[in-house]
Amino acid sequence: MHLVAERNRRWWVVIAMALTTLLMTIDFNGLTVALPTMGRDLDTSTTGLQWTINAYLLALAAPSVAAGRLADFFGRRKVLLIGTVVFIAGSAASGLAQADWWLIAARVVQGFGAAAFFAASLSIVSNAFPPEERSKGIGVWAGIGTVGLAIGPLTGGFLTQTLSWGWFFFVNIPVAVLAIVLTLVTVRESKDESASAHVDLLGSGSAGAGHPAG
Repeated sequence: MHLVAERNRRWWVVIAMALTTLLMTIDFNGLTVALPTMGRDLDTSTTGLQWTINAYLLALAAPSVAAGRLADFFGRRKVLLIGTVVFIAGSAASGLAQADWWLIAARVVQGFGAAAFFAASLSIVSNAFPPEERSKGIGVWAGIGTVGLAIGPLTGGFLTQTLSWGWFFFVNIPVAVLAIVLTLVTVRESKDESASAHVDLLGSGSAGAGHPAG
């Protein structure tokens, strides 16, 4: 019984981590179809619309290395949970945005949250499986995340047409809450005992600056 329960727990861990990755990839690729409607509603320029995409990508890329180091040192589950809460806050603020500067700032918050939970999620999946089964878990985790790239535009288009573009962000909240609940129930805290608390902020910033923004 213990072995069956343990096997099930591993796959629930994968589902929890895949939900966070799905959120990241949907937001990465799904907002483009809503941009014309957002531009009209917020009375913003093409440059402003571009920054709603680029701000998220830059905020996701720049701190990812640092977030991974912090997760290894302070605890991967802890960093993932904090990142998911930050992502929820950014999603709520994005959906409520009344101006382009407001939306861009909220997208930065979303990106920081996504960087934290994405950096921790792969390590959590790896830690949940023994070496001989690890590739299966990582494969499912990566596969579900890739689905987000495909369904993102469909989700964005459907929500924009049937409700409003704000719901593209609001729908993140219940999914993220579900991911938090599953994480609390199934994921065991893990750290890299050899990790240092030192974070190379200059190197992390350089990595983010070198990331293509669009």
